[in-house]
Amino acid sequence: MKPDIDEYIDSAAPFARPILTELRLQVHRTLPGVREQLKWGMPFFCLQHNLCFMVAFKAHCGFGFWRAEALGLQVPETGSTKGMGQFGKLLSCNDLPPNASLQTLLLQAAALDGSPVAVTPRRKQAPVSLAMPEVLAQALQQHDQAASFFRQMTIAQQNDYIQWLLDAKTDLTRQKRLGTMLEWLAEHKTRNWKYMK
Repeated sequence: MKPDIDEYIDSAAPFARPILTELRLQVHRTLPGVREQLKWGMPFFCLQHNLCFMVAFKAHCGFGFWRAEALGLQVPETGSTKGMGQFGKLLSCNDLPPNASLQTLLLQAAALDGSPVAVTPRRKQAPVSLAMPEVLAQALQQHDQAASFFRQMTIAQQNDYIQWLLDAKTDLTRQKRLGTMLEWLAEHKTRNWKYMK
């Protein structure tokens, strides 16, 4: 077991630590040869390829199997509501699947890990531009520097900003996001610039 995963668990919220500890224990008990690795800021468990992951958020945890659908792995959703991974939002150890069910899924995923489908690259679909909201179009007309950088971004990067604006639940939030967006665009920043190295 790797120290950086220990640190990840130790730095998680108190409610999350027992969930992450139990998940980690079950994975290692079931698959003694599994490797741990931090990827995209969360713990992954790997054999030949990424097998499964766990993640802690402020109010819930998530656990899931990497490419479960492509591998044909049937994972019943548990937890309270939809969350990252296939098990919903895990709020306590009571939301975890029974040990026997989790072990069965881990063994199935491990068996599929070496199959040809596990290494078949996914076909990339050409991104489709989201319709630009009128409020954004008008704002960009008044901010040349922001508009110039927006036009230079990829369709996916433009969509990130547009979707962020569309997801605003209130006019106040929408206006605040629009202001932040224009500021970041003028500084040549994509929507997720904070997470880029």
